[in-house]
Parts: sequence; C-alpha cells; structure tokens
Amino acid sequence: MHVQSYLILVGMVSVLAMPLSFADIQGDVLVGVLNAEDDLSDRAVQISLAIREGVSDFNEFLEDMNADWRIIPDVSFDITQDVDMILGPIHDGTLNIVEYAQANNILVVGCCNAVTEMAIPGDTVFQIYPDAIKQGSTLAHILHAQGVDVVVPMYSDTANGYALWRAMTDTFTARGGIVDEGVRYIPSDGFSSEVERLAKRVQDNLNTHDSDVNIAVLLMAHDENLHVFESALLHDVLYMVPWFADEYMTENPALIQNSTISSFLESVNYTSIQMAKTLNAQHDGLKETILDTNNMSPGAFAYTAYDAVWILGMSILMADTTDIASVSAVLPDVAYNYTGIMGNITLDISGDMRSGDYTLWSIRDSTWERTSRYIHETQQIIPVLPSTVIIPVIADITGDLSVLGREGLAGMALATDDFNADQQEMSADWRLELNIMDSETDPEKHLELIQDVDGGIILSCASSNSLAKSLDYINERGLVVVSSCSTSAELSIPDSLYRLSPDDGNIIDLLTTQLEDRYTIIIVRNDSWGIAQSLQISERLNNYTIVSYLPDAQNYTNIIHDTLDAITVHGTQNTAILLLGFAESADILSAAADHDVLYDVPWFGSNGNARHPKIVDDARSSNFAELVSFTAPMNADATIPAKLQLNLSYSGTMPVTDLAQTTLRLDHYVSDRVPVAYASGPVAYDSVWLTVMALNNIQSLEPEAFQSAFVDVAASYDGIIGPTTLNEAGDISLALYDIWTVQNGDWTFQSRYNDGVLLSVDDMRLQSLATLVVENAIADFNANHTVSLQNDEVSLFILDTSTDEIISHSAHPSLVGTSYYDLINLQGVNIGELIIREATTSGSWELHAWPNPDTGVDETITAWIKSHGNHIFGSGIYVP
Repeated sequence: MHVQSYLILVGMVSVLAMPLSFADIQGDVLVGVLNAEDDLSDRAVQISLAIREGVSDFNEFLEDMNADWRIIPDVSFDITQDVDMILGPIHDGTLNIVEYAQANNILVVGCCNAVTEMAIPGDTVFQIYPDAIKQGSTLAHILHAQGVDVVVPMYSDTANGYALWRAMTDTFTARGGIVDEGVRYIPSDGFSSEVERLAKRVQDNLNTHDSDVNIAVLLMAHDENLHVFESALLHDVLYMVPWFADEYMTENPALIQNSTISSFLESVNYTSIQMAKTLNAQHDGLKETILDTNNMSPGAFAYTAYDAVWILGMSILMADTTDIASVSAVLPDVAYNYTGIMGNITLDISGDMRSGDYTLWSIRDSTWERTSRYIHETQQIIPVLPSTVIIPVIADITGDLSVLGREGLAGMALATDDFNADQQEMSADWRLELNIMDSETDPEKHLELIQDVDGGIILSCASSNSLAKSLDYINERGLVVVSSCSTSAELSIPDSLYRLSPDDGNIIDLLTTQLEDRYTIIIVRNDSWGIAQSLQISERLNNYTIVSYLPDAQNYTNIIHDTLDAITVHGTQNTAILLLGFAESADILSAAADHDVLYDVPWFGSNGNARHPKIVDDARSSNFAELVSFTAPMNADATIPAKLQLNLSYSGTMPVTDLAQTTLRLDHYVSDRVPVAYASGPVAYDSVWLTVMALNNIQSLEPEAFQSAFVDVAASYDGIIGPTTLNEAGDISLALYDIWTVQNGDWTFQSRYNDGVLLSVDDMRLQSLATLVVENAIADFNANHTVSLQNDEVSLFILDTSTDEIISHSAHPSLVGTSYYDLINLQGVNIGELIIREATTSGSWELHAWPNPDTGVDETITAWIKSHGNHIFGSGIYVP
C-alpha cells in the first residue's frame, strides 16, 4: 500500500521545496496513541486496526526509503513524561489528555471525531475530521439539495449532539427551510417514549403543511439508532416521510442484518451520509483488513485514523526533525498535498479539517448502496455509480462456438483488470466486476439468461443465432446489449443491440470478388448467421447451388453426397465451393478428403471458420485444406499491425506505440489462456472500455442514457480495433478483413482487405512504419519541438495550422516555410486543403496525387495523417 505514497512524497518535495536528507532523525520516534476503547465498541476496534495498519505501512515505507527511524506507537503512555506527539480519537474519554497536551505544547493529530472546543487557532492540536458544526451545516445543505422543506430532527442530549443540531438548524433556516423542535433525547436503552414524541411531531407537521411541502426526519444518533428504528416500526406515520441521518451508521451491517429494520429503512428511503473517500490501494488494503478482522465495512472514522498516521509521519519526514514547532508548521501543507484515503485534506485556521464532499447512501434490497455525491464547493448533489458496478456478460463458453466466446471473455477479463488498475491509480470511486454466464451456444438458453439478467446493460460474446432469438425481448424490455462476437447481417437494424464486429454484409463484396463468375456450391450452416450470408451471396452470383446442414449435425455424409451430385452436373471447371460454417467445418473438410474429385476445385471459407484451430488440429482436414488452397476471410486481427511494429522496433527503427504495446500484451494474455481463432479478444477488450467510458460520462446505469453516451464515446474512441464509430444500425462502421490460408499445417496470414483494396504483408509493414513515424514524431515534437527522420521508405511532414505553413518535410526540405495551401497538383486539387480536411485526432489514411516540386510530376501517395494541437503530422508512402 505504500508505493503510491512514495510517489506522493516525491510530489510533496517538489511542492514544498524541501530536501529529504533524513539526517536529523535517528532511532525511534515514540508516538502516544489515544485509547479508542472508551469509544463505542465496533468503532473502537476499527480505529485501533486502522492506526495499527497505518503505522505498519508507514514504517515499511520508511524502510524502503532507507530512513533510520520508525514510528513506535505507545498505547499506555504517560502524558506527563513519555511523549511529545499523540495521535488517535478525540472523545469524552480522551479529552482531558488532549487538553493537557494543548496546554503543554504537545503535538496532537486527532482523528475519527472532532471536538469544537479544540478549534483554537495557533495551537498544536490538529483534527483530521470535520467537527459537529461543519457536519451540521453540511447536513443542512444536503437536506436542502434533496428538496426537503421541513426537518423534524431527533438528536442526543450531548455536547456533540447539540452542536450538530444547532449548526444544522442555523444553516437550514438560513436557506429558507423550517426546522421543527423535534426530539432531544438522553442516550439510553429504551426509546419508545422518544419515538412516540417523534411520531407526534411528524403527524403535527403533516397536519399543518400542504401536501406539496416535503417533510423529513433527520436522525443524529450513534448505536442507539437500532433502538430508534425498532420503536419506529410501531408508528404508521413514521413510514410516511423520508428519513435522513448523519454518517455514524453508514454502511453498518447491523441495519441490514435485521430484515424488519432493513425493510423499514428501504420503505422510508433512508439516506445517510459519509465523507467521500478515494478508492486507492491504501483504501482497498485497509478495507480488506477490517472486513477480515471485524466483519464490517470501515466507517470514515477508520480511514481518517489511517490517514492521520501518514500525515503525522510525513510531516516528521518533511520537517526532518521531531521538533514540535517545525512539524506543526509543515503539517497543514502535508495534509493538503498528501492524497490519502480521504483525498487531499484542507485544514482551517484552527488546524481542523474543512468540510468536503460527501457520498449519500441508502439501503436497496437489504444492501448498502451509494446513490449520489454532495459536492461541497457547489452545494449540489450529483448522481454516482455504485462503488462496484456489476455488468452481466452472456457468452458461449461451451458448445460448438465456445472458442469464440472464451476468446472474447479473455479479452474482457484483461480490459476489466486494466480499467480497475487505472481507476485505482486515479483514486476513482468505483470498480467494474463482470458477472459471467454461459449461453452454451444455445438460443433457448441465451433467452433464458437474458430474461433472468439483473441489470439493463449487458456485454455479449454469444452467437448471432442466440441474439436473434432474444432480440425482441431485448428491445421490448429496454435492455442494451454490447456485442463483440455477433456479425449476422440479419441483425443489422436500428435496435438496442450494439455490435463492434462488422456485420457480414460487409464481407459479401470480398467473398463474391473471390468467387467471381464461378459456379459456386454453397455449403451452409442452417442458422440465422449462415442463412443471412448465403442469401446475400447468392443474390450476387449467377450460378450456384445451396447445400445446407443443421448446426447440431453429427454426420456430414449427406452433405458431401449432395456436393458430389452438384459437381457431377456442372463439372469441376470454373467451379468453387464456399463453406459457411464454424468448428464443424473441420469435420466437413475431413469428410471431403475421401473423394478425389473434391481436390480438383478450390475451397473458400468465411469468417466463421477462418483461422479456426480445429481445422489445422485435425491432420485430415488440415492436409485437405492445404491441398485445395482453402482460403477464408475473418474480421481483421488487431495484433497483426502491432506485431509488424514490434518487428520494426527490433530492427532498430523506433519504439512501438502505446496502443501497440497494449495490443501485444492482450495477444499474450488471450493466447496463454484460450485458442485464438476469431480475433474476438481485441473486440471484446474495446467493448469493455467503451462501456466503462460511457458509464463514467453519465454516472448512471440507466439504459436509455447509456445508449446515447455509448454512441458518443464510440464516435471519438480509437481502440485496439481502430476507430469505433457506429452506423445507424448501431454496428461498427469500419470493416477490415484479413484473408487466411492453410500452409504447412497452420494458418498463415495472406492479405488484408480494406474497402476493395487488398494489402499484402509488405503493404501493411509500410503502413505500420508510417504510423510509427507519426507517433514518434509527435512524441519528439512534444519533448524537443524538433523531429528527425532517417528512413527512405516513408516521408514525414508537419503542418502548422496556426500559420498555414509547412514546418518540416523530410522528402522535400525546400517546402519548409511555404504555405501548404500552395500545394496544388496537376489535376487542380489543393493538397493542403485535402489534408486539413481529412486529418483527425485519432489518425486516418488519405490517398492523393502529390505534386513533386523536384520533378513537376504528380506521384500517388497514401499518407497517415494525424492532428495534434495546432499541428498536423503526416507520413507518406509512394504507391507504385
């Protein structure tokens, strides 16, 4: 947990302009720890654990820093003799010690509670917790923001309870609200009479005010909350108004373990508050420790106890002395610059924590749920996601499409890990969890899972056939499904299904181009995917025969016989066979190997069987596929350009891009776990990132809002699979395909199909080089404001849009300083205008005739161009 704090310390050294010598502190630093046992039991255990963990982590941090001192906590110290520094909870049981310390210049870093009497400017008592006055004022602002008009308070007859009530009342009435006299009680075991008085006050207010006046109960109590709720169950009127509470019982399991009380709190929309915290590594570690030991989720007081240790320790470290005046002088700046569990802590003139943001919590389905966030600066309440967002995933983990589903799940798993790591690094306040369900390549099972799913947003790596079965239900119920595996053109309609794999309508041009004017025997899997492909293809062929089989067929003898009959009629000359299937394609190829005439015609596949491991794992099907030049296209594999970049990097050209590094890491992650066949891993990886980015934008799990946000995010996202802009049907617009064939018993990449153009491996290598040149030029320009290129295969140019000038051109240096609007080719096309118009922040390819100033001849160039700030970077490749 201490690694993050090392980075924070480095930042503080810079901010505070202080050296770190460690020279003036030797040995152990004794720190007195105030007794938490006089506080209430569960709270005391958590505080003690938090301080212990804080000391342990901080000392481990000191060891890694090679410091010569450690913090030694002393829980049995003598305030008059032993210590100069104290930390821990300030409450009635420790107040006399703190008062002595205050009078005798002993440093106190208080946590877990704050006493208004200690708010004295210039003293040595610092309270890492907002006092009752600040909390009461915050409660008032929250009630006002929630639309409450009249507050009926119930609060304890203690100094803290009175201060809380007084501050809330003053602030709420100042904002135009009404505070009823409420109920002030003496803490005890019995609360029936006090709650009866509360019920009467609520009834009187309901009778007095119009129905459009919002009345609420505000409970400010400690463990006696439970007794109050038990008595409240007996009064119907207390069910008629919403209840609010301070933070003492927030996330306390006692309120949800009693089903009767939990139901009551749900019915009254019980809302309690908690100081906002950051979900960093320190938070996660402390929460796990307290859950394991105390079986309770920590309260904010525990987190402030942990942070108090670090703030004191860091202050000693920054002061480089144990001198109280020196440590006290730096402590406020340390608290502000140290990003602990509670974030950056601002102390007021008295050295006490200022009010900050709060999260609002309610009980839903007998579970604590974070519902919104109060922003202190604006005094507004904004929606937030739960601390753990659980997204259902339905995938074909078993069945004949299990390779597709398992590959996609591996991509989703890494994306989830990467996202959560980023969230932790940024101290963001929610994490993603996937609830994975197996649809078994069975449409009926898929529909059953969809009907039982808990949540309106679903990630999918199931077949098109399964999604087609469930589509009506998905649309009727307003669900949103993000699919990384479905490609059937049948599903390319405006609906609530968003697909990141290009639909098969895009692959038809490629398949029909391969088949040209041949007589084609189409062997097709009889499901929605196969039928849709075969119908689209047959519409564009002049002469064909369709031979279909059921997805669950076990014997393909009849299929082969029907194919042989078709060849007998039409012969082998100018005949081709197109196999539209999935894993079963290996069995069909193996069965075909028994018939000599089937070796005399070329075989083609589609994106269902391209690169499928079963075809090359079976010796008979592999050998037959190689002999008949079995060729099949599939959705473009994002790892191929990344691997080409890696090869270029190995050759010493330049380092690979960050995106390529992520792509290669994903490739290793997926291939180490499952067979790679469909390149669904990269698509699934991007599907998770698009989903979480959309959720971050709206801070809501509401499906309708998510749809709009998802489309917007996809329009600007450039992921592993490239730009993810969606068309009107909600499917990805970009349609790239790789063509694979079987050679030497394995799948071999042959070429890439991009909008009617076939790119060879050499073509793609040059494109990868051009991309690398641009990315590295941007990095060099950011760092040094200069760029250089030593490569004869591609050129580099940079345009400055603020001056309309060419500021760099590796192929034609004479153009530097001229206006790019003067670049007009022999056809009259203004190349400068063309590049400016086509450049995007994510990058794009652009083809043009470049006017060579040295020869006066137009030369065809394809260029990778990318805008960055006021500049456009481009790398051109000459096209023969």
